[in-house]
This record gives sequence, C-alpha cells and structure tokens, in this order.
Amino acid sequence: MAFLLLFSCLKGRVGHKRPIQDIITIRIIHVRRLASPTNIGLSQLTIAKFGRVTPIQGEMLRLIGYRLGRRQSLIEPTVEDRLAIMRLGRTHLRQLTGVDFGYNIEAWRDHLLAQPELGYTHPYAFEGVDHEVVQSVADEERCRLAHMLSEEEPSPSGHE
Repeated sequence: MAFLLLFSCLKGRVGHKRPIQDIITIRIIHVRRLASPTNIGLSQLTIAKFGRVTPIQGEMLRLIGYRLGRRQSLIEPTVEDRLAIMRLGRTHLRQLTGVDFGYNIEAWRDHLLAQPELGYTHPYAFEGVDHEVVQSVADEERCRLAHMLSEEEPSPSGHE
C-alpha cells in the first residue's frame, strides 16, 4: 500500500481572519496500487535527465545502476548503493517479464525490444533510456559491478 501526501494551501483573501498556518492543510490519502505487473517497484515516474519513464524503462535504468527519482538520479551513488540498485533492477525485471538474463544488459535490451507490450519502447523516455542502456554496455565500471553480482548470484537460466 502506498501513501500519497497531498498539500493543499488556500490563498489568503483580503479580509481573511485566519493566519496562514491554519489555512495550510496536509492530507494523507491512502492510495491502492493496481495489481498490475507493470506496477512492480514503481509506477510512472519523472526522472531528471529522462522525463517520464515507464516502469520497465525505470528498471532498465536501475539495472545500469541509476537512482530513480527527480533529483536522486543526479546524485552519483556509492559502489554499495549501485550494487543494491542493480540487484533491485534485476529482481523487478524478472518479476515484470518472467525471464532472467542476469546482469546482461544487452540480452535484456534485445528481449525488451522484441516484446513491445512490456513498455520499454514506449515513447515517454525511450530515446534517452535506450541511449544510456547502449552506452552502459561499454561502461567498464558497470561491467565490473555486473560481473561481481553475477558471481555472487548467478542467473538460474544461464543467460549471462
């Protein structure tokens, strides 16, 4: 279950007798997530540098090691954080797709390009996300981290 904070502020009017502190209200609204496989991990999200991304696009960014969030994605994660983010991306991709390519970003990309219904090619942020995915293949640090993760938790399907 997720909680959404909504802040509502009434504009003070001329002659309004209440102080502004009494006018500002914070409401917590209980929001149920849909029982859809596309809602695993995150729903539509706006990420600095990419704009709106679909859940599967976000998980591909996690598999690379990106923090997700409007401002978090601009902060360089520590090695430990990046490993945890990459693990989470792999876990969510497995849940969303039902297949496991481990940390092999090229295999994941090929699979998602062949399955448009999963939303990877959705126009929201496809161009930017796919560019980062392609660039990450040659990223030596990401490859080193992916190799470390592969050795500690090998892919059961052998697609690494």
